Amino acid sequence: VWPGGDGARSPFDPKPSSFFSILAMRRTPVYIICSPRPQVGKTLIARLLCEFLLLQRGGVVGFVVNLKEPSLLDFLPRTTETADVDNTFGKMQLMDRLILNDDIAKVIDLGFHAFAEFFTMVGEIGFFKEAARRGVAPVVLFVADSDRASARAYAMLQSSVPARAFITIDNEYVLRGELPDALSHGRLLNIAALPVYVARRRMMKMEPPTIYMPEAAIETVEKILKLFTRLDRGRMPCQMLPIRPGD
Repeated sequence: VWPGGDGARSPFDPKPSSFFSILAMRRTPVYIICSPRPQVGKTLIARLLCEFLLLQRGGVVGFVVNLKEPSLLDFLPRTTETADVDNTFGKMQLMDRLILNDDIAKVIDLGFHAFAEFFTMVGEIGFFKEAARRGVAPVVLFVADSDRASARAYAMLQSSVPARAFITIDNEYVLRGELPDALSHGRLLNIAALPVYVARRRMMKMEPPTIYMPEAAIETVEKILKLFTRLDRGRMPCQMLPIRPGD
């Protein structure tokens, strides 16, 4: 679910400052959604990105690395494959797919158990340099948290991933506060918790937002907002519009 309308830009808006502008390139995009922490919204972001790419490009391949937690495979089984980085053969299979400039977007739902092993492998083979040489455009989407493991992982990625390919995701539902200073030096993508976003616009006396989402999700989201209305004792005014394949 993402907000839009009334001058509020969607994170999918094709503008120069948005990492989604990379989609306009002829290079093959590879998105790596990651965090050393569980339950920070990685799979939700991977699912949203896959559904967007299906609408925008007509095709996408998702990869699940580590099945020890709920994954993209549970939601998009037809477009998702499993991958393994625990052995040399699995690593070779995955990298052969990711380094291929075939104009099919790839999205990696990287389980937190596999975080260290995956990026160790990426560093050892010089993945980012080889990707640039072959016309592949990798983007690392790091979902931030306030713990020490996230701070260490952020510092490691900042030193090993090209700045243009490294984006920190500030998921308000996870952090529930300000993004730690140590994680705020690069490119940022803010994901507002939907009830907070709607309530904030109401308090600032702004027009109700327009929210675009898959048609099947509208009824569920309406129920969620009604529950928050009861808890917050304030209205949650917004317009929800469905999106369908081809829109």
